[in-house]
Amino acid sequence: MPKNVILITIDSLRRDSVGFLNSNCRLTPYLDKLASKSTVMANAFATGGGTIYAMGSLMTSSFPIINLTDRNIRGWPTLAQLFRSRGYRTAAFHSNPWLSQPFGFDQGFEEFRYIVPALPTEDVVDVGPLARRIPEALNEFTNITFKDAPLWIRASDLFEQATRWIDKLDRKDPYFLWVHPMDVHFPYTYPTTTMNRLNTGRILRYGFDFLVRYSDNRIINNVGKNFSLIEEYKASIRYLDGVLQNFCEKFPNSLIVIMSDHGDLFGEHGCFQHPGELYNEIIRIPVLIYDREYGHRVIQSSFSAIELGDIIRALATESESNFEPKIHQMFSIHVDYNTKVRRTSVVDGKWKLSVTENIGKRSEIRKLYDIEKDTHELQDQSGANEDIVGDIMRIRTDIMKTAERQKLKLSMRKLAPILQRKSIIQ
Repeated sequence: MPKNVILITIDSLRRDSVGFLNSNCRLTPYLDKLASKSTVMANAFATGGGTIYAMGSLMTSSFPIINLTDRNIRGWPTLAQLFRSRGYRTAAFHSNPWLSQPFGFDQGFEEFRYIVPALPTEDVVDVGPLARRIPEALNEFTNITFKDAPLWIRASDLFEQATRWIDKLDRKDPYFLWVHPMDVHFPYTYPTTTMNRLNTGRILRYGFDFLVRYSDNRIINNVGKNFSLIEEYKASIRYLDGVLQNFCEKFPNSLIVIMSDHGDLFGEHGCFQHPGELYNEIIRIPVLIYDREYGHRVIQSSFSAIELGDIIRALATESESNFEPKIHQMFSIHVDYNTKVRRTSVVDGKWKLSVTENIGKRSEIRKLYDIEKDTHELQDQSGANEDIVGDIMRIRTDIMKTAERQKLKLSMRKLAPILQRKSIIQ
């Protein structure tokens, strides 16, 4: 009997912001309760430093986006297509432009609701030059700071739409539902009262964040770094946790997978949000798999989210599933198309190698970290461990060659019908 599947991917949720992976955290009482009945991947890694890379790999169980010319998953077989081919009804609900139709994420979904963000900002794809971004950012600042106006569609609205979609289905039809809430993504908005919004500290935090993002003044930047939006981030997580409880408890018999696409930075390494870096604050993510047949277990082995699609499929359509990871080296990638910089990281045991390539200038920087002793990745050990760097570089090369071969194989499969037609004409 096929199981109903609910996949919830929370944008920008850090691993250390959920109680089931950080005992000092008290932000997620519902997720912690659900985790106590679920399989928890305690050492899960995202496959990218941004949504399109992480979600592209999750949906295709491969690395479809690897080079400067790769910007979507169009044409790659997806998890939604697989479920639909097996008789599942499929639907997706979100408001992230990187997951919209131009990037191929609608493939396999009979109902695909990409709800355009309420306020355009620099985070929206190809928004244009700075001169056009500044007025939009001012509009964003005014609406977020002085009005209860979220940039993204709120989780409560997304899950309400998802619930209505499920309620309309024939109970005999299994379904695959994907919801991607953005409440924990910058600018971390949550339902507020007038008193909340007029709080001086909150206004200062958003104000300095705005100035830091759009000013090159060193003094402003140094002062602004002391005004982190961490409190707004925490409040957004608390809000989302409550929404998840209201939704998930309606479907106790479903297979529910909850994870993050990546984390966020709040001043660590001198960075904020997720600017394409592959530090562990970004690529280590929370993952839980609720299936009432399996109960609670914790998988301590390193786990790449690229394997999650296969696990979901097996749990939903087969009698048994093996949760133990098959991949042992954790590979992550981020490509900056504007600066022509590609960042990759490989975690092999206690060692993590980060490689930054400036493809335009043909330069490369390698850094090696002992992430068991140096958990915050502050001390580069590459100079004293050239043999280890060489070994991990060979692993990295093999992974990237495999990704390129997958891409070539797919291209040839798509090209075959065209070549056949030409040969018939000749």
